[in-house]
Amino acid sequence: MSTITVTIDGLTASGRAGMTILELAKEMGIRIPTLCYNAHLSPAGACRVCLVEEEKSGTLLASCVAPISPGMVIRTHSPKVLETRRMVVKLMLASHPESCLLCDKGNRCQLRLIAAELDIGLIDLYKLPNYSGTIEVNPFIQRDLSKCILCGQCIRADHELVVEGAIDYSRRGFDAQPATLWDQPLDQSGCTFCGTCVVLCPTGALSEKDKMSVETAASKTPSVCPYCACGCSLLLGTNGGKVVEASPNGQKDSVNYPTLCVKGRYGWEFINSPDRLKTPLIRRGEKFVECSWEEALDFVAAGLQRVRNQHGPDTLGFLGSSKCTNEENYLLQKLARGGVGTNNIDHGSPFHGLPAPHIFGPDLAWGAMTNPIQDLEESKCILVIGANPEETAPIVAYKIKRAVRLRGAQLILIDPRLTKLASFARPWLQPKEGSETYLILAFIRAIRDEGIGEGPEKGDQREGLEKFWEESQSWKWQEVEEITGIEEDRLRSCARNLATGKPSAIVFGNGLWQGMDGAPCLEALMNLALFAGSIGEGGGGFYPLGKESNAQGARDMGTLPGFLPGYQSPEDPLVRKKFEKAWGKSLLLGKGLTALAMINAAQEGKLKGMYIMGENPLRSFPDSRYVEEACRKLDFLVVQDLYLTETAKLAHVVLPACSFAEKEGTMTNTERRVQRLIAATEPVGQSLPDWKILVEVSRRMDLPKDYGSPQEVMDEIKELVPIYGGITYDRLAQGSLHWPCWDEHDSGRPHFYGKGFSWPQKYFLNMPRVNSQEGKERKNNSFRLILGSTLWHFGSGTRSFRSPKLKEFYSWRILQMNPEDAGTLGLNEGSRVKISSTQKDMSFFISCQEGLPPGTLFLPASPGEENVYDLLPFPSDWPMDFPAKKTIEVKVERI
Repeated sequence: MSTITVTIDGLTASGRAGMTILELAKEMGIRIPTLCYNAHLSPAGACRVCLVEEEKSGTLLASCVAPISPGMVIRTHSPKVLETRRMVVKLMLASHPESCLLCDKGNRCQLRLIAAELDIGLIDLYKLPNYSGTIEVNPFIQRDLSKCILCGQCIRADHELVVEGAIDYSRRGFDAQPATLWDQPLDQSGCTFCGTCVVLCPTGALSEKDKMSVETAASKTPSVCPYCACGCSLLLGTNGGKVVEASPNGQKDSVNYPTLCVKGRYGWEFINSPDRLKTPLIRRGEKFVECSWEEALDFVAAGLQRVRNQHGPDTLGFLGSSKCTNEENYLLQKLARGGVGTNNIDHGSPFHGLPAPHIFGPDLAWGAMTNPIQDLEESKCILVIGANPEETAPIVAYKIKRAVRLRGAQLILIDPRLTKLASFARPWLQPKEGSETYLILAFIRAIRDEGIGEGPEKGDQREGLEKFWEESQSWKWQEVEEITGIEEDRLRSCARNLATGKPSAIVFGNGLWQGMDGAPCLEALMNLALFAGSIGEGGGGFYPLGKESNAQGARDMGTLPGFLPGYQSPEDPLVRKKFEKAWGKSLLLGKGLTALAMINAAQEGKLKGMYIMGENPLRSFPDSRYVEEACRKLDFLVVQDLYLTETAKLAHVVLPACSFAEKEGTMTNTERRVQRLIAATEPVGQSLPDWKILVEVSRRMDLPKDYGSPQEVMDEIKELVPIYGGITYDRLAQGSLHWPCWDEHDSGRPHFYGKGFSWPQKYFLNMPRVNSQEGKERKNNSFRLILGSTLWHFGSGTRSFRSPKLKEFYSWRILQMNPEDAGTLGLNEGSRVKISSTQKDMSFFISCQEGLPPGTLFLPASPGEENVYDLLPFPSDWPMDFPAKKTIEVKVERI
């Protein structure tokens, strides 16, 4: 790349072709003030504060948009520049209200800071009133456009970072302003309230509404978002010992850059909920009584020992948490395996997890993403199937939309519902119910027909591939069209683009594996990814969308019934010997019970005790009545949580834990990125970090190692878990690391596949016979109900429903129905209906959605008085290697 030499303020430097004056000045350490420039956005040259003088011609140039050219001599603070810059700022102040003392921005206002830097006090210009009131009914963002300086950062953030299109410039001249279409309130504009515009706004034109504190944050602490599996980097602002705000970290190497979603930005307030537990509780008869930590911990250890001694170690079960840190999940499984002697250890909700790690295997990263999320922006073709990242992983959705809108990538969306991503897709495919496996294998067949796919050259995989080709020759494309509902030409075109649009990426979620054909469907997709080149060196990536913040870390740390930490098998004698030596305990062979199997065993009287950390099965599992009955049958139940949840109310002892903002540790996101969690504030009441509680319980269970900090726990992890072998707190203080990271000289592997990639030991499948449910005659108003997710809440709502802003904005549930179905039943928009499953009846208001297939209903599983998961039967016979399904047949009646 050619370089260009220029002189700025007497200093000579070289820059690359296309570089702007401002960019080169920043590299040289020369400050040029600006109000509209942001490194994350395209330059606009709107504010003109960054004007500089080209000495040879005397021309004033906007440095943020003017490219450098050979021989330039630039002056950034010449008399001409300063005079013009002062006039520009004075003109802004002339139409700016004099309300600095009351403004939320306060001393952070960039306009005020630049005015002070230029020695501008009272201005000698006529004031130009610029009042513009907008009625806001949302609880998140407040707009005062009288303070707007038309820098355009909010608009560019909306269009370029989150790609939503909720706001744009409106009107002209002095009346110009950023606005929604027809000046609608933000809640009617499609705005997702991610807060990015508020973060970037240089003045007080955009601010957080109804802040907890009128004071600004006195300090900011790096942290990690506690919600979805993207693992966004946060800064928690504190004042007076309390968290008062959350904002994106903004580091270039973070997963989220300067963006968050509505939960990350405004959903942290659950940590200040009055429902927080402050002291340990022990059940005395039908009531809880407060007690000391010593009494509670002794009670826990005595109860675990009693059950183990009377009934055996395998009558105890442990449930870890995707909300707790790596160190805490490691300690819990160590307590289960080493302290008690059982492999009955699992974590998370049965709806939100990934299939068991062995389904993917080591060659497919055990179910983690193979590439960083950032790589999605570089992909030329992206296939999304069985997932709605707009709701469950917003940062992933941002990257996909940026790739399509800004870089011209093609998005192939396979989804029975019309989602927000459908408007970005070319094409959006709506397959018939139950035909996804057939559809994926048809993609492979189409790629093979055109001779453009990749494949193994020899070995068992090659033999399996040849067998697949041979069997597929008997397919008739007419049959494929009838089963899938997708025309042959569209199928072939999509398959061709996926295989030739390098790099290509595949994003998929629980909609893929939670159907009746989950296993073959997932394995077919693995093979499509291999054959299309999405997996391997140079591939765009394989992106399974986990849903919970540290679900990946919980898997990594061995809160799984069939794996020790690091996906090491307890059946391997060398592995078992290594752990036994480190822990000083013999380990049990065999696979333990999954979370669902534990509840079944408790219901049958086979499981006598449980230790539940950070989970609420009565809200997050199907059929809460069944779960409650099972929990009541336990001889001993320990719950360790932030609140007295529905599950905690059944416990014999409740241990108050700290939130993410009050403890140290590490978390691992879905792309295998390990990040530090740093305490921003002190624990509430007598609550303790989960790791400290577990250390005390373990000590009483004859696991005497006394860890003084989570760092000491991580030091043990890195010695026992090879993929974490190079991860230390000192290194994480410099930035995140991706596993595998084998030693302290290893920089980690953001891209799972390096040079010398060989095909995984997976084989091509035979073509299954798929019996599509689409078009079957429905009787007695029966419908297929899909329980999905919503952007505004998370999981069972234990935390998000205790965040006042989220609860105020979205505290109802609307049942979505196809308009034709609604008309057949004599229903209209807003009609109230009763839906009945084999388990329960519930009532909802309906919304007519054109993009929903006939015979299908969609209901966000958001929190409320009634638990929508109660519509589902407990999946006693469901394959335990896969998350429970979230679909059921229901009947609909008008109320």
